[in-house]
Amino acid sequence: MTILVPMCGIPRSGSTLLVNLINQHPDVYGSPDSLLSGMLRSCQQELSNSISISQYSADLSYEIFYNFCRGGIISWIDKLTNRKIFLDKCRVWIELVDVCRNTFPYTKFIVCIRDLRGVYGSILKVHKKTPMEYKDSYLYGEQSYDYRETDIEKHMIDDLFNQPMIRRNLITLKELLDCNKLDETFLFVRYEDLIENPREQISEIYKFLSLSEFKNDLDNIEQIPYHDSMFLPYGKHKIKSKLQSFDPWDFDINKKAEDKIINDNLWYYSEFYPEVLEVNNT
Repeated sequence: MTILVPMCGIPRSGSTLLVNLINQHPDVYGSPDSLLSGMLRSCQQELSNSISISQYSADLSYEIFYNFCRGGIISWIDKLTNRKIFLDKCRVWIELVDVCRNTFPYTKFIVCIRDLRGVYGSILKVHKKTPMEYKDSYLYGEQSYDYRETDIEKHMIDDLFNQPMIRRNLITLKELLDCNKLDETFLFVRYEDLIENPREQISEIYKFLSLSEFKNDLDNIEQIPYHDSMFLPYGKHKIKSKLQSFDPWDFDINKKAEDKIINDNLWYYSEFYPEVLEVNNT
């Protein structure tokens, strides 16, 4: 039977690049941002909204729900592939850890993360190239303030990190940490490590998934057909066919912005980027 492996994580953390790289392995079927996770979350929400009027007991309702999810996932995957791994990339998966645990108890998760300064810098870079309007509440919101006494960039950063695409993932990730839900079934892949040592990181992923070693072609990365208009202007997911070397620690943002992002998210840096705090404290 094909095994579901959800890939989730922080926006602009290299998950699109990674799913296309891992898709080169002959035992992997990569699926970027399919509807599967969204449908499971909708079913979970419907259960929550309607269980009070169910004619079944709570325990039976839960059992039926997980059987429904299990059958749906199996049918979904069987229609698409018979390869060993079905790698489904979508940020929603991180919110469905408990559903996956109760449906397939030993589900493995790949979580892509990135220095949040890089996330901010990457989104600004995308904004510079799009004609779409993206100035939100920090300029045009209903709250009134004296712009002459306001730090506009502070509002930009606060607004961005309160966008659902980032906020929901950070909240859920912190919940997993605080509630001790992270174990050996989670593999965190840092964007910076992937760019600096791609073969080493990919090899770790293959070991994590119990796959045979495979030498990826980093000069010819074929992108799975993908339409990302729904994510604009905050995301653009076109990848280059050749993995190019560059400095992933060059965020192209000012020191004031860097300090604010770090200080606002100390828990994140403490867990995933402790070296950043060490440098910052020296």
